This record gives sequence, structure tokens and C-alpha cells, in this order.
Amino acid sequence: MINVAGTPISTTPPKTEVIDCHVLESLQEVRSMTEGWLHRYSHHRPHESAGRTPPVACHVKRCPNLCF
Repeated sequence: MINVAGTPISTTPPKTEVIDCHVLESLQEVRSMTEGWLHRYSHHRPHESAGRTPPVACHVKRCPNLCF
């Protein structure tokens, strides 16, 4: 897939970055790995739509009284 600027767009969900590079032996391992990925994705990974900040940081700025 290519965007308007002619740059290729990945259609693979980011979670495959975690799941595809590990052989997981149990559902508990999958859950643990997914929880870690979700935390990094929401708390540390910058998002273009949030002004290159993690989603949680963006939400804290908008709604400082909420707990994340």
C-alpha cells in the first residue's frame, strides 16, 4: 500500500513485531508479551497523530485529572 506522498505504508499490525519474532509456549507467555507490547505502545512509542508523543502523554495533557 502507498500513501499520497508515494511512501510505502505497512499494513502489518505493530503487534507482529513482538509475536512473530518469538516462539511462545503457552497462552500465559502470549498474554505477558502482549501486555508488555501494549504498555510500550501506549506509554513510550511516539505516535504521529499525537504530535510524536505517546498516547498516554497526549491524554494527560488533554485531561490531567484522569489516571492512566
